Amino acid sequence: MFTINIDFLGQQPPRAPYSRMSLDEIYGYLLWEADLTVTYNNQMLFSEEVAIIEFYWYLVNWYRRYLTGNADQFVYSTVEHTEPILVFSPQQNQYWKIDSIWKQCDKPALIKEEILHSEVHKLLEEIMVAIEA
Repeated sequence: MFTINIDFLGQQPPRAPYSRMSLDEIYGYLLWEADLTVTYNNQMLFSEEVAIIEFYWYLVNWYRRYLTGNADQFVYSTVEHTEPILVFSPQQNQYWKIDSIWKQCDKPALIKEEILHSEVHKLLEEIMVAIEA
């Protein structure tokens, strides 16, 4: 089983149209953090506090491209770290590799595309309800 979850840690970022902002505008909201967890087969793959507005901006922009048939790699690069900290890479036969430089298990997850799509959609809906104006 594969899951992506977010916990706002009791803080609610201000509501704003973040998905329509530029990346430079997003950087003004880095102080808002949330705990992002990714689990695969009951193992923690990733668990870190992330700048939630920045993460949301990267994810929603990638997801829009994905929905139009551009199945490129999702890369979450934060200004707070020099290397990407979370990556979704398309593989053969409609599988995706989920990896992180901070992964907490031996190897990356390899999941079916429809499962990734479902989890990302669910996560974006949850974040959007909480923060988008």
